[in-house]
Amino acid sequence: MQFKIRWLILLLGLVLSSPMEAFGRVVDSPPPHSSEKVAQAFPPVAFFIVSGRRPDGMNNSSEVLSALVQQARHSSEAGSRSAPATQTKQQGDVAFSQSSSADVPSASARSEREERRRLARQYSRGWYWFYFINQAYVWLVLWLMIWTGWSARVRHWISRLMPWRWGVVPMYAAVFILLMSALLFPFDWFVFWRETRYGFANQSFAEWLSDWFKQLAVMLVFGLPVVWIIYTVFERAPRRWWLWGSGVLIGWVIIVVAIAPVFITPLFNRFEPVKDPALRQRILALAHQHQIPADDVYQMDASRQSHHTNAYVIGLWDTQRIVLYDTLLERFTAEEIEFVMAHEMGHYKLHHIWKGIGLAALAILVGMWFLHRMTPQLIERYQRRFGFNQLADVASLPLLLLLVAMLTFVVAPLTNGISRRMEHQADVFALRVVPHPEAALSVFEKFETLDLSEADPPLLIEFWLYTHPSLKRRIETAKQFLAQPASQR
Repeated sequence: MQFKIRWLILLLGLVLSSPMEAFGRVVDSPPPHSSEKVAQAFPPVAFFIVSGRRPDGMNNSSEVLSALVQQARHSSEAGSRSAPATQTKQQGDVAFSQSSSADVPSASARSEREERRRLARQYSRGWYWFYFINQAYVWLVLWLMIWTGWSARVRHWISRLMPWRWGVVPMYAAVFILLMSALLFPFDWFVFWRETRYGFANQSFAEWLSDWFKQLAVMLVFGLPVVWIIYTVFERAPRRWWLWGSGVLIGWVIIVVAIAPVFITPLFNRFEPVKDPALRQRILALAHQHQIPADDVYQMDASRQSHHTNAYVIGLWDTQRIVLYDTLLERFTAEEIEFVMAHEMGHYKLHHIWKGIGLAALAILVGMWFLHRMTPQLIERYQRRFGFNQLADVASLPLLLLLVAMLTFVVAPLTNGISRRMEHQADVFALRVVPHPEAALSVFEKFETLDLSEADPPLLIEFWLYTHPSLKRRIETAKQFLAQPASQR
């Protein structure tokens, strides 16, 4: 499971990705939330799009996935045999050329790939619908909490039950997180259901539910202290709370990113050094060649939850590491894995994690200033309706999150544009440093056919939602690079 502390990140205005994976994934993942009720509200054609059903009642996505997985596994085995880590660069060029020519797809395989491309369009566009509908749903829920006075009534009820004044804020935060998790549970469940229909999910409902409760527990453990600290700042520094609060949240982001590999992600998956010694040595040699301090390369048992393939950079300082999904190791050739790893090394070499944290810090600072300017006017105007008259009242939490969610939505094209730029830079870095840059083309093709990532999404969708360049643009970048003379690369 790609772990997402949804409401804690919303508090920071960083709903686009989890802090552990910021700017680190190799390919865009589908939005994490969806709902069967929302799908049923669509007209019939749209329902087929988001549910994975075809209008003729057939659903062959799982069968096509199985065939392509077998084909990718065969290709990976052939590529690995033809390109051991100890071969010379000249031998590697010959081996890669031979393996590529040997794996020319048959007419049947080409037909299956075309079917997967059609499914990729169907699968991805369903998630686009859900992203915007989920945004509207969240805004509506938060607005109703404030406008109906529910938030103030809950705070009043907790104040009467809680003998210690300092305990009101964390108790309210706990009630809020539990309620929001319950209200969004149908969305989370529908994602699991839809991933199962498309042949990706590997978990039973009980296993998925166990992970869901783990996420809830982590949200409570990390959410209650940060909410309590923020509201203490509101109370102690009524004029400069936005500045002090920004410092608290920025520090919190750095702490979470640093401790995630040690305390959070192991709750959901097992991490271990890459098992293939030749592949591990090949990757480490590439890292050391470019002055990247790496003692090991890690693989994650992502197949426990899903067939999706990916890789990401995680952690800071001594906890920083590059992680590969075991599904990627199983289905990609040695040359393709090398390119993926070089992409992640590019993030490290180009300091993208720290740049991402800097961007997050700037977003937090601007967002807190925006709240400082907006909330006093809103509270003064609607205090009778809201049921509170100051920001330091914890009943204002849904109002703050509503404003942050709207602000984050508005600035998403800017933040995602910066992210796409970083991902492009990592692609270019990988193309320049790997001995087989042509492997990038098959990597991007597999992202489309195996992970159902739409290669050429609508321009508005790419502009607004995509943290990575579209696969079409990444392929064009690779082709332009390969068209250059070797001396100019």
